[in-house]
Amino acid sequence: MELSERAELANKLKADYFISIHINAGGGTGFESYIYSGNVSSATIAYQNVIHAEIMKAIGNVIM
Repeated sequence: MELSERAELANKLKADYFISIHINAGGGTGFESYIYSGNVSSATIAYQNVIHAEIMKAIGNVIM
């Protein structure tokens, strides 16, 4: 399922949060997190910051 399809489904279901975990096709290492660049609440930004920080704590400096 393409990312756009996953996001569309999350919107259709009126999801409170949408997290897509996948391996990039181009390879590489590390971890990235993104937030919708449109109009989002300060709560959304705060949750993204918490989730990002917790994942970074969990994976530490592990290179995948």
